[in-house]
Amino acid sequence: MADPTRLQLLSMLLGRPDGRATVTELVGQLSFSQPTISHHLRIMFDEGILAKDQQGRQVWYAITDRYRTPIADLLR
Repeated sequence: MADPTRLQLLSMLLGRPDGRATVTELVGQLSFSQPTISHHLRIMFDEGILAKDQQGRQVWYAITDRYRTPIADLLR
């Protein structure tokens, strides 16, 4: 989580009203390519920091309940 891009992604997810976003939404808000965003999301998913929910062709990412409070505290 020390990577600045990952911290930006986590901050964006925390700031969303429903706490989740698709890769496309995140790419639209950052100056990184889709593969770069997907890479960082996959790493955080593999570590258990993020959960994903596939709905059709869209994959929604959200911070898991276990990490939501610690990440919010870290980003304050």
